[in-house]
Amino acid sequence: MVDPEILLLDEPLSALDPGFREEIRAGLKKLHRDSNVTFLMVTHDFAEALSLSDRAAIMNNGKIIQAGTMEDIFKRPDSTFVADFVGMKNLFAAQFRETTEFTGNLEIELSVKPLNGKGYIAIRPEDIVLSREELTSSMRNSFAGNITEISDRGLYYEAGIMVENITFKSLVTKGALLDLRLEEGTRIFVSFKATAIHTF
Repeated sequence: MVDPEILLLDEPLSALDPGFREEIRAGLKKLHRDSNVTFLMVTHDFAEALSLSDRAAIMNNGKIIQAGTMEDIFKRPDSTFVADFVGMKNLFAAQFRETTEFTGNLEIELSVKPLNGKGYIAIRPEDIVLSREELTSSMRNSFAGNITEISDRGLYYEAGIMVENITFKSLVTKGALLDLRLEEGTRIFVSFKATAIHTF
């Protein structure tokens, strides 16, 4: 009990208030870093897993559906379930031709040619940049749309932008919200790099 080889943790932070949760999370991280103990932790909070884990396994209906490093799972999910779980709110069925992807009436440039002719694309909301004018330079994808909703998420805002018949989700700070004068109905450009697009 004093010096275990494996420490089993079943949602250890779930019933704590936010301030105390951060304190215990930092303590667990330090304990893990300073010991040779393997931690096996169950959690439904991906942010928690991201901050504490080196490797993870995502389960659905009692089966492991993806396992790997946190970076792999966070940036390269291999199913719609995992993509949704890790917060990839821009998830669309896709048709591929060479390095172009077709979603509805949009033609989206990819950085690499996908292996299959159809599948899905996923883009993290923090990789979607909003601007009053069309961006060029490294942003190979830029589309005009209208803001349909803005939701306060505490530390940031989540904006929904309708482009053609596709809704993109973007995260913006309060400062950006004020600087760009964003509100529902605002005409805005949605831009993202080809390298920000994950295909599967």
